[in-house]
Amino acid sequence: MRRKNRLVFFSLVLLITATLFSACEKKVEEVKEKAKEEVKATTKEIETKAKDVTEAKVEFVVPDVKGKWVGKFDKRQTELVITEQNGTAFKGDITIHYRNVIKQKVEGSINPKTKKITMKDLLHSRYQGTYEGKLSDDLKKFEGTFTMKVNGKKFGFSLTKK
Repeated sequence: MRRKNRLVFFSLVLLITATLFSACEKKVEEVKEKAKEEVKATTKEIETKAKDVTEAKVEFVVPDVKGKWVGKFDKRQTELVITEQNGTAFKGDITIHYRNVIKQKVEGSINPKTKKITMKDLLHSRYQGTYEGKLSDDLKKFEGTFTMKVNGKKFGFSLTKK
């Protein structure tokens, strides 16, 4: 009889252990499934945010360059007066105080993203050329290089808005 009781006891222990393991496995599967769902939801949220960032349009404000700019051109006193601006395009006059003062009509444009300014002389002259430079981050300085059309000679300039 003892043997039968041991067998019943052992069977009962085995049955309880199997039930517990089965319940634990089920719980583990539930936790794994829940974790997978959370990962999918988080991944979808990240993908949505990444798409929103990718599709966002970055707009740059066109700086107002109209007004009087003073400084040096080839170490000579210089004034640039921009009288018209339409979006990124502008027109004006530049005066360079060499022994014989040079006055020239100019037109140019500004890239609002890079703040790069390009400009060219409009009146035909032996000193005609192009200007390339950059506007400072505070929009108060315009520095760059003038290239003479006739011979490619270059001159530096630095102007400050007044």
